[in-house]
Amino acid sequence: MQRAHLLDPAGGKRDGAAKVFIQRGPDMVRLTSVSVAALSVTWLGAGVAMADVTAQQVWDAWRTQYVDFGYQVSVGAEEAVDDGLVIRDLKLLTTDADSTLEMTVPELSFTNEDGAVNVTMSPEMHGQVKGPADHTDPMALDMVMRQSDGTVRVSGTPDAMQHDFSFPQVVVDLHGTEDNGATSVPLKATVQMQQIDGSYLMSEGTLRHVVSNMRADTFTVVSTGADPETGEVFNLSGEIHGVVASSDAMIPSQLDPATRDLSQVLNEGANMQMKLGYDRAALRIEGNSGDGDAVLETDVTDGALDFNMMRERMTYQGSVGQTNVAVSGPELPMPLSLTFDTLSGLMDMPIAKSDDGQAFAVKLGLQGLEISEQIWAMFDPAENLPRDPATLVLDLSGKVKTAYDLFSTESLNAALPPITPEQLTINDLTVQAAGASLHGTGDLGFASGVQMPVGTIELELTGANALADNLVAMGLLPQDQAMFGRMMLGLYAKQTGDDALETEIEFGEDGSISANGQRIQ
Repeated sequence: MQRAHLLDPAGGKRDGAAKVFIQRGPDMVRLTSVSVAALSVTWLGAGVAMADVTAQQVWDAWRTQYVDFGYQVSVGAEEAVDDGLVIRDLKLLTTDADSTLEMTVPELSFTNEDGAVNVTMSPEMHGQVKGPADHTDPMALDMVMRQSDGTVRVSGTPDAMQHDFSFPQVVVDLHGTEDNGATSVPLKATVQMQQIDGSYLMSEGTLRHVVSNMRADTFTVVSTGADPETGEVFNLSGEIHGVVASSDAMIPSQLDPATRDLSQVLNEGANMQMKLGYDRAALRIEGNSGDGDAVLETDVTDGALDFNMMRERMTYQGSVGQTNVAVSGPELPMPLSLTFDTLSGLMDMPIAKSDDGQAFAVKLGLQGLEISEQIWAMFDPAENLPRDPATLVLDLSGKVKTAYDLFSTESLNAALPPITPEQLTINDLTVQAAGASLHGTGDLGFASGVQMPVGTIELELTGANALADNLVAMGLLPQDQAMFGRMMLGLYAKQTGDDALETEIEFGEDGSISANGQRIQ
């Protein structure tokens, strides 16, 4: 799916000004996500050695970049004026097998001033995404972008242009239609962004170097729609406050996704580092199925995301702070809610083909999970179980072999998985809930062509007997099953204290499995 950037093509391809994604279902083109981010991203740090750039040079650079990113560019009129250049009826068109995207900008004005160029644009711009024309019911998604008093100032040199921008407000309206204009996809959405400021530096070379930063006070989205088959309607509203983003990327000058896969681009030296954060966010979704209203509400604080990609590796790390979730609806006996203190995750993995084992890491952490008393009352009204907050920690590392470049066409078409494990270390496995706690570590090896690993896993369990007693008292666990469980724990684990057990699970080279010295398999 292509993306269009109304100010700068490179920024649009990477950071997504006015991104619209649709996917074709059996009878229609469905809107699967709408992301209207900053019109560009910014650059902070050392300044650029100043030299003159002209209006013509800035426009020529933008046009070249659009073409390099796979767009067809047409201009209704290009008019030289005393202090610069005016572009009228700019159209950007890009297509692939699934869709066509066309953007129209009525006017771009490039004004020379003190060796720099000020760029202004029309207060209203239009776009449309269409599905395949040969479909029996071709669909389209119309987009209107509105802004006022937005400015872009371009300075630096022709080979290293710095763009400083500020937009007090940007509003994007989206509406699903058929080609004949009749409303078919019952969807309307409005995205509004308040006070977007930033800058980005683009340096030309064998690889384009783009370094950027951006801040926006507020992003809000309001959407209404319905399922055309069931008639179920929904209303969605969301907001994000204190958004900050930065990136540092090296990208090939020619970057048409229709002609090259991501693996080829990475092999040419492309790489990216991106950071995203926000102070707080909230989301509310209301649905009506005819039986009543269902509502989902959530609010989140301190969101963060780090993403790095280069030829050899990809790293994704994200976290959110205090989070509250509430759900109600006709199919639920009562409103339900939960909260947690933090949720974090990490995935660091190789993505390039290699016959040797390459390091990987996966982490997941959930701290301070608490469910509402209404949920507890559904299965534990007598309060047999402790209400302590739950914790889940998973920390894995090791080595894997990659048979293909993961983002290559060859990998997508491969019959076998492109990744096979070679070595796995369980640095930490921790589960704490309902008064019980499980902690584990381990180290396993995987021989080529052998499914079973070789190695050991060490486990420590506390509070299991008390938990079993509580479950029996609640009627959730039969007494005979509790006794059988205690017998198994006594056989395959050893007691280390009051209601505390530990065991070592060993995977042998002959395929055997034993626990506490007792063979299981």
